Amino acid sequence: MNRTRGMMAAVLVLACLPGCVAAPVAPSTPPADVCDPVTPRTEFTLRVAAGELGSTIDVVTRRVSELGYAAHIGGLDKNDMWVVFCQAMNADEVDSVTQLVSASGLFGVRRVYQASASAGQGQSSPAAPTKWPSPRGTSQEASVDDLMSWQPTTKLMDAFSSWDCGGKAAGGQPVSDAWNQPLFACDNTGQKYLLGPVIVDGPHVAASVALVPSGQTDLELSIALDGEGQTRFAQATAVLAGQSSPKNRLALLVDGHVLTAPEVRDPIDGGTLQLTGLAPDDAKTLAAVLQTAATPIHVTDVSVNQVP
Repeated sequence: MNRTRGMMAAVLVLACLPGCVAAPVAPSTPPADVCDPVTPRTEFTLRVAAGELGSTIDVVTRRVSELGYAAHIGGLDKNDMWVVFCQAMNADEVDSVTQLVSASGLFGVRRVYQASASAGQGQSSPAAPTKWPSPRGTSQEASVDDLMSWQPTTKLMDAFSSWDCGGKAAGGQPVSDAWNQPLFACDNTGQKYLLGPVIVDGPHVAASVALVPSGQTDLELSIALDGEGQTRFAQATAVLAGQSSPKNRLALLVDGHVLTAPEVRDPIDGGTLQLTGLAPDDAKTLAAVLQTAATPIHVTDVSVNQVP
């Protein structure tokens, strides 16, 4: 079974005659000896952004560990890596692990300026980053007051009116998720949003966990912010409290996809954000991905191979 989406490996060296210099040669596939020969295996091979192989290996290793998986991970060459699980996986498991190892993990809290139903489908992220902003700044570089005072232009609002959740902006160009730019995005229901710049971003995520709160039966995703993140979130909610919808709403996003966009009726000083209504597997995967939100990765392709 082959699916397209990413992975890592060890370096081999060719033998040569005395006096020559051996050149490192990267294998084209994950090594075959990481699993017992009679054990089924599921291989994920990832293509990563140039110069980011080492950091991507570190992030993927941590995410896999967070979910309790036993996996073998390595680099194939400067842009490719592999992740091998010595087990067979069903389609749902493959989809879940693909998300785990390939999601950028780009977290953001943005102000909502407009919200309406979209003519397109909302299941896939229409606004996932197509390239990294250059330079890759963070929301800490601007004050909350400046970010909250941003207002969309008439041209931007007209473009949003004609945009839907099919994944393209006006003119047919994908939307780039840069922290200091507005964003068009959708949620799973097909609701589309015109959002302002990022107010709180990944470096402010201190921890994330999927848990069942005391006295309840359903999993929720809990995202704890660090001290600076708590301060920025409190300042933003103080501005929104008392305003009319949709301008009293904040959207929480991962990789350009809106997870939730609640109304803010009172300033919120607490540093923990709780998301309910997620499928259990999605909550666990997102929790693992957001544990590495301070160091987003950029996986451009993933392939999956099942060996019986």
